[in-house]
Amino acid sequence: HDLEWSWKRPLDMPSLPGLAPLKPNERVTFFGDSITHCGDYIYYLQLFENLRHPDLNVRFDNCGWSGDTASGGLNRWPWDGRHLNADRVVVMFGSNDVGGHLYPLESPSPEVLKQRSKRIAAFETNMIHLIEFLQKEGKRVELMSSKPFDEFSTKLTATNRRDFNALGLSRAAEIVQDCARREKIGFVDNYFPLLDFWRRYPDRGLGGPDRMHPKGEGHLLMTANILASLGEGATVASVDLDAASGKASCVRASVSDCSVGLDGVSFVYAPESLPFPLLPEVVRDDEIYPFSERFNREPLKVSGLSDGRWRVLADGREIGVRPHQGRNQTRHRGNREIPHRRLVCSQGRNRRRHDGHRRR
Repeated sequence: HDLEWSWKRPLDMPSLPGLAPLKPNERVTFFGDSITHCGDYIYYLQLFENLRHPDLNVRFDNCGWSGDTASGGLNRWPWDGRHLNADRVVVMFGSNDVGGHLYPLESPSPEVLKQRSKRIAAFETNMIHLIEFLQKEGKRVELMSSKPFDEFSTKLTATNRRDFNALGLSRAAEIVQDCARREKIGFVDNYFPLLDFWRRYPDRGLGGPDRMHPKGEGHLLMTANILASLGEGATVASVDLDAASGKASCVRASVSDCSVGLDGVSFVYAPESLPFPLLPEVVRDDEIYPFSERFNREPLKVSGLSDGRWRVLADGREIGVRPHQGRNQTRHRGNREIPHRRLVCSQGRNRRRHDGHRRR
C-alpha cells in the first residue's frame, strides 16, 4: 500500500521533481487555505525532522487561512507571509478556488456549469500570478496539489457533492502540476494518492467529518507523501555489532562500553536520531499504509553469537526474544517493542543500555 505505488496517475501526467532536500537552517513556509490552516501535516513534518535531523535546525511555518484562494493568497502575503522571512514557500490552493458549492448532488444548471468553467480558468491565472509574485520576492517556490473530497465514505453524514472530485478538484490538481512543469519547480501530488486511499477505505472516514478537512490519519498520509518527496528514508539509526570482537558499525548512532561475556553482550547505544512517536494516528495508519516500516526503522543486528534464542533488553526491560539467523546473527528492528516516547521523556540523554542475554 505504499503511496508511491498504490495510485494510478493519468497517462498524460508524467512525474515531476519532488521537493528539494532541506538545507541547514532553512525556513519553509506552507502557504494555503484551511487544510494548511489546520496544520497537522506541518506539525508532523516539524516533529519528524526535529527527531531525524536534530542538527538541521529547519523551521516550518504555517501560513494557512481558512477559506482562502490563490487570488486571496496573492493579496494576503504582504501582511501575513512576508514577515516569516521564508527561504522556501510551498503553495497549496485549489479547494476553495473551484467552489465546492458549485457541485451539488442534483444536476447542475447551465449557469452553474458556466461558473465552474470560469472559476477553474481563474484559478490557473491566479496561480501563475502568485508564483511570479513570490519568485520576484526572492523565494524558492514549490507546489502541492490539494487533497480530494471524500465522496466515498460510508461513515460520514456530511453532504456529499456530485462530481466535485472528477470535474473540480482533479482539474485543479492538473493545473497545479502544469504550473510546476512550466516553471520547472518542485511538486507534490496530494490529490491522486489520497483519492486512492479515500476510495479503498470508505469505512474509515479519512476525509474528516465534513469530507473535506481530514483528521490526524489523513494529515499523516499527507505527511508521508511529503516526506517521500523530500527523500527521507526508512532508517532512523542502526547498529551492526560483532559480539566476538565487540566492534560495531553504526549509522546515525554510536556504541560504547561494550562488554562481551559467556551469558551475553551489553553496550550503551546512543542514537543521533530518534524515531517518530507511535501516536494513535500512526498506529491506525499502519493498518493501511506502512508508515513505521517506511520511515521509522531502527534495526539492531548482532553477529558472532552461539546457537540459541536470545533475549533483548533495553534499560533492563525485555523487548523481544530473537533467534540467530544465518551465520549466528540476531536481528531486532526495535520499532514497536521499544517504548520510544517513554525512553525519550525519561532519559536526560538519548542513551540506552542494551543487554543481550541468552534464554535457556
